[in-house]
Amino acid sequence: MPIPTGESATPVGPSMRPIIVCGLGRVGKNLVNYLVSIGARVVCIDSAAPGDSTRADGVEVLSGDCRDEAVLRRAGVESASALVAVTSNEQANLQAALAARVIRDDLRLVVRLQNEVLTERLGNTIPNLQALSTSRLSAPMIAAEALKGASARWNRLGGFNTGQDDHHPWEIVQLVVPKGSQLAGLTPLQVGARLGVVVAGTGRDPAPLRLLEPGEASQALNAGDSLLLAGTPAKLRAASGAARSFADELRWATWSRRLYRLARSAFPYDLSVPVASMVLVLVLLASTILFATALEKSLADAMFRTVSIIATGADMHEGDYNQKPWLKVFVSALRIVGAALLALFTALLTNYFVRARLGEAFLVTRVPDSGHVVVCGLGKVGFELVRLLKAQNVPIAVIEFDPQCPYIAPLRRMSVPVITGDAGNAVVLGQASAGGARAVIAVTSSDLVNLQIALVAKGLGGHEKTTVLLQADESFAAQLREEANLQSALSIPELTAPAIAAAVFGDRVHALFRVAREVHAVVSRPFSEGACPSTWDGLEELAARQRIVPLYLLDRAGNRHLVRAGDFPVEADRLVGIEKLESMRDRAGQKTMAMTGSKSLPAT
Repeated sequence: MPIPTGESATPVGPSMRPIIVCGLGRVGKNLVNYLVSIGARVVCIDSAAPGDSTRADGVEVLSGDCRDEAVLRRAGVESASALVAVTSNEQANLQAALAARVIRDDLRLVVRLQNEVLTERLGNTIPNLQALSTSRLSAPMIAAEALKGASARWNRLGGFNTGQDDHHPWEIVQLVVPKGSQLAGLTPLQVGARLGVVVAGTGRDPAPLRLLEPGEASQALNAGDSLLLAGTPAKLRAASGAARSFADELRWATWSRRLYRLARSAFPYDLSVPVASMVLVLVLLASTILFATALEKSLADAMFRTVSIIATGADMHEGDYNQKPWLKVFVSALRIVGAALLALFTALLTNYFVRARLGEAFLVTRVPDSGHVVVCGLGKVGFELVRLLKAQNVPIAVIEFDPQCPYIAPLRRMSVPVITGDAGNAVVLGQASAGGARAVIAVTSSDLVNLQIALVAKGLGGHEKTTVLLQADESFAAQLREEANLQSALSIPELTAPAIAAAVFGDRVHALFRVAREVHAVVSRPFSEGACPSTWDGLEELAARQRIVPLYLLDRAGNRHLVRAGDFPVEADRLVGIEKLESMRDRAGQKTMAMTGSKSLPAT
């Protein structure tokens, strides 16, 4: 949903405590518009501003360096409710936050950082500071958008961790219950208890998937219903197995599929080697069986005779075949075909090892022929996206215009093929086999280049593919979805604005994901003093009032406690759950009024 600009939901007066925003780039502009729409008073500091001014919506814009203590005082940092640093310079963001902390040690700070190590650890080091990475927030949703529809029964929507335990991340998936599944007839509560996952939403066929409403957890599931599941990857894989019907198990158990997967993993450069090996083995087996039957020899003698004919120039024992002239024809053909097969096998194997060794030496990896994802643009979002897809074992090819991009060498060491060139050119996209790709993702820094890439990619190949493109302007992205049939046009600055605003009010957004046309967020929310429930029933009542679907509780030591899995934790600290962005906006508006002293609530 586009963020309204130029209007506030409530009157903004000088008596309201301001939220200071440092930086008016793409992220900063969308954040300011979002904060204004929920009734906040906003003061901006931007070094590119020509001078001090006041916008029509009441936002004060100050020209200056946000790291300068005098500029921060001029912006009203002594009375501000929070400071948000979202410039494109990460070091400047951190310096501005520390400069503000010198002036006020109780000021809430939100800093935009892409460095994942700093993002996870700064909050534990500096009190009342939260670091956010827009690329890490958006990459899971972009990946899910690119991979959607890969399976009619199972779609991965995103992943997250709470920063407490990086080694045990959670994932969010959409699962369709097929006919004959073990899950049919169970309630969402029973599914969660049996599989060790959280059922966060349901979609009763043919209704679309949505978050779980109170009372729906005890209604039995039918074939064709959809489930929104959250849990560890291992638990979700078990849930996928439990959801399979008998026909699915037979289909996935076929030897052809198993052999193909084994061959592709063992020979990533070329499948011709395992194919030639299989043909050679089949010829050996067929000839061995024939000699054992026709000449009444043991299997060992029959195999010895076959190998001597194919691999050596030894005597063909013409006298053994006088009684059966057709054997002479077979042996003659076997020697010719065997020699050709051996020569072909030797050439293919040699070629494979040469390519493999050269690929390792020069960090060159073969571009997949089909079924892969092409990522165009190796900025911070692109690199985070490639890492995420690589972790999911999705075949990838990358196109980057700048040959000096610092991310190229690390990706090549990860065996990711990287092509340098203009991704908007059909020839370069062809080099990345975009015609046979599952999806093409355009995440360059130019909106027009992303649009060009998407349109060119849609015209390549004979099959329909997903094209995901980033746009800074949400209204333009909406027009592309409606008029140009580019349904996966996304505006990351617009989507991440609620996540940054949530951090201002004490919440933390760990991931964004899309269900149908609605964007949802995984949020961890601290319990205010004296408001922590003491029972599971009390927690569910609190979650229902806040319109959040609870996933688990975090105690002060960072341990997870699934809802109704055991006793209620004594030292519960935060609630982790799923919430719609629209609900986050309403809650942020209420908190804005409480934090700034206004008694009125913003219009919804």
